[in-house]
Amino acid sequence: MAFVLIAMVDSIRRSAFCCVGLLGLLGLAGCYSAESDIVAVSGRVTLGGEPLAGAVVTMQPVDTTQQGRATGSVGRTDADGRYSLTLIEPRLPGAIAGEHRVTITTADSSANDAKLPTGERVPRRWRNGSQTFVVPAGGTSKADFSL
Repeated sequence: MAFVLIAMVDSIRRSAFCCVGLLGLLGLAGCYSAESDIVAVSGRVTLGGEPLAGAVVTMQPVDTTQQGRATGSVGRTDADGRYSLTLIEPRLPGAIAGEHRVTITTADSSANDAKLPTGERVPRRWRNGSQTFVVPAGGTSKADFSL
């Protein structure tokens, strides 16, 4: 009787181990496919030929089938106008490959939500989401915008 009980426990333990392993592999496969289209994106923003410091660059995927896999990406320019994008959710460096709507702004809206943003220097066509950029499958360090 004890032998049968030991054999049953051993069988259950092996089955549980296999199930946990299978779930782990499926989870990794899901993560890989969700992140496989995320690529590094960086560039430079200039206004009138000069570096645009402190601008916020956002890219939102145009392809609605991407929704749920990843959100848009955002980056802030440094003193030389250079930026790198980071996904908003999940918080990972880069952007989803494909076509994006681009917005660029210098408005300071952090001071008080009750007031309108101030300090905008970017032309309206770069703030209204009408501009697009295609993020290549291999990523890019040349996502440059001359405003």
